[in-house]
Amino acid sequence: MFVALGAVTVDACGCLPPITVQDEFARSEVVIIATLKGFKEVDRRMEGTALYRTNAAVMSIEKVYKGGLQEGEDIEVYDGGGGDCSSGFRHDRIGQKYLFYTNGPRKLQEIPGPLYWIGLCSRSRAIEDAAGDLVYLDQRGKLEGKTRLSGTIRASGENMTLPSMADLKISLVGPGFHRELETDANGFFDVWDAPPGAYTINYQVPAGWRVSGYSVSSATRPGWQKPSNSLISVSISPKKHTEVRTYIEIDNEISGKVLSPKGEPMKGVCVGAYWLTPTSDSFLIPHDCTNDKGEFSIAQLPPGKYRLEINSTGEISSSNPFETFYYPSADKKEDAEPVEVGPGSSAKNLVVHVKKLLPMIKISGRLTFQDGRPYPAEEVRFDPTNENRYERAEVETDKEGNFTFILPQGAAGKLSAEANIYEIRFEECAAVKELRKTHSGMASVFSNVVAIDGQSSRGDITLSFRLPYCKPGK
Repeated sequence: MFVALGAVTVDACGCLPPITVQDEFARSEVVIIATLKGFKEVDRRMEGTALYRTNAAVMSIEKVYKGGLQEGEDIEVYDGGGGDCSSGFRHDRIGQKYLFYTNGPRKLQEIPGPLYWIGLCSRSRAIEDAAGDLVYLDQRGKLEGKTRLSGTIRASGENMTLPSMADLKISLVGPGFHRELETDANGFFDVWDAPPGAYTINYQVPAGWRVSGYSVSSATRPGWQKPSNSLISVSISPKKHTEVRTYIEIDNEISGKVLSPKGEPMKGVCVGAYWLTPTSDSFLIPHDCTNDKGEFSIAQLPPGKYRLEINSTGEISSSNPFETFYYPSADKKEDAEPVEVGPGSSAKNLVVHVKKLLPMIKISGRLTFQDGRPYPAEEVRFDPTNENRYERAEVETDKEGNFTFILPQGAAGKLSAEANIYEIRFEECAAVKELRKTHSGMASVFSNVVAIDGQSSRGDITLSFRLPYCKPGK
């Protein structure tokens, strides 16, 4: 398995927000720029009939910022990329330059000879993604000991043309300090020797876009944050480097209300926005389901025209008790009224009218222990026979074990419940402890199953576990 080394840290490795380039430089024994020359097999072993090979990436050193290496020297770097959170290198990237932060070579398991090891959670990356780091590394000698605030800004969004992040104006305000800046071609800026203290950063982002969030690397290393009134808050410590990564998104939405045939707001109705612009390679339809006020909002959409599909999955449920239809109240796709959005251009205050609701039935009953006493706070499940037309549903029993389903008429299926005998409620229950011993290591016990014909309401259902009663905590 080969993993391209890039600028993104990997969540599966448990990486914290990245530390600053200043701190990464300080903790690394070796900081270099190197070029991938090729690969060398450093180990092979047989396990049965399977052959396993370990490769090293052969790197030629181009520049040394730290460590006892020499320009032109070759080093061997472990080519990992597996579950050990090491970096791997692609064989089609020979000639690629990298910035590496690492320590000296070391012995890795049973592999002969020491190898350099590059962690996925470090700031090591392909050279084209390291422009901000290089600005620091190339100047640190003459500016060491001074404060530094640096930042990058990136635009994100699928199936759309992203705006340039070059030459964006920035206002930086701090204690007795105000400076106007511009980003470079990589969306990067930095300021040296600013007074320590609290600062605000205000980007003049491209028209039709907005700041979606930012993260700060500093001594405290907070995570993802939302801006307040588009202002980014950072703090500079004496002799320290603070780094902020800012992200922007397209500013638009399709929003409105869904009303019942009587004009009442409907909760839980799902509205999908199908992109009519034929350049999308996405299989996902962005959607939102209405709140208590019947409101929906679908934001950050690629520019273009959209067809709104109400209950686009076609599943009939208590919140969507109708067939799929199209905005504003069309039964057929071709009769839908398109809505259009662009950067900074939205379609708001739309009103979707549901013309007809399917009849509903009420199914209610009680969940009990084996002796008939109520089983509270447990999930009862309805599984429809026709899963393509009707939605599965779950409800929780009340303190008396009662449950109620509101289902579309025609939704035939089965009711059942499942309990976990390792729940906290049974920790001190002697009878359940005995049951665990004879339950073949399984955690679940099941109630009886009751069939629902889906044609009429019922209120006489009893679901029961073959499970002894226990008071909570006893």
